[in-house]
Amino acid sequence: MNATYPAPEPGTYERDDLAMGAIYSAARPGDLDELAARANDGSLPAAIGRRYRLADGPRAYLEFVQEHTRGKLIVAMHA
Repeated sequence: MNATYPAPEPGTYERDDLAMGAIYSAARPGDLDELAARANDGSLPAAIGRRYRLADGPRAYLEFVQEHTRGKLIVAMHA
């Protein structure tokens, strides 16, 4: 799942194994404050799917665009 606006058009990724849909939601008062507080104190989970060296940045980009990735793809500036 990814939070994007506007939602990607069906067929954007030219893959038969993906289904596209849109879910719209609205933040309630205080939601963004809670997210910011959790990000600042380190309790907001950030799943890392894969890590890459800077030299492998193009490969990371291709995998992000062409594959179904889970978690964040990290390109490290320093190994």
